[in-house]
Amino acid sequence: MAVLRSRWQRFWWQWTVATLLGEGAGLVLFGLMVLLLVRFFLPPFWLLGLLFGFSRGLGVGIGQGLALGSLVTGEQVVAWVGATALGWAAAAEASLWLLQQTGNTWLGVVAAGISLGLAQWLVLRQLAPQVTLGLWMATWVTAFGLGQLAEQVLGNLPGRAWVVVVLLVVRGLLHGAVTGNNLAWTLQNTSPDPTTGN
Repeated sequence: MAVLRSRWQRFWWQWTVATLLGEGAGLVLFGLMVLLLVRFFLPPFWLLGLLFGFSRGLGVGIGQGLALGSLVTGEQVVAWVGATALGWAAAAEASLWLLQQTGNTWLGVVAAGISLGLAQWLVLRQLAPQVTLGLWMATWVTAFGLGQLAEQVLGNLPGRAWVVVVLLVVRGLLHGAVTGNNLAWTLQNTSPDPTTGN
């Protein structure tokens, strides 16, 4: 039992780190895309939001797909990456639109969690039927909500440059830790070893 628990703890840790690194890579990709676009035209705000979400989702999807390892087939990894990229793009657009319309950040958090949760669940239900749509959407709402709470706490600290870096790291860790914990918890009875499938 202790060995089983340690395997899923390792999976959780890999998922958390993969999510963090994926978000970082996505931000770098977003920066490169913006630098390329501004050479030709000034992108509208909605397009920037779409690219921001898509690039972060692409990075996270690749990272999480690698963390899933032998739990998924090659086709499922591709589907997971696509769902995460498109889901995060939809999450960013929904969040920005609600923020513009209502001025309420928390409505945007809920909309983002629902959008990304739904997109990933469409792939996840094939891998783990016991993970319900409501659970996975609630997982992402919680992850985004904790990230927003961290922003509100850290945003009041002096020294904006280092605060932004710390906030990005904290957000990535929270997103990975919360979703990884729920996924590991629900999968552990289905596939005891997330690295070998045994």
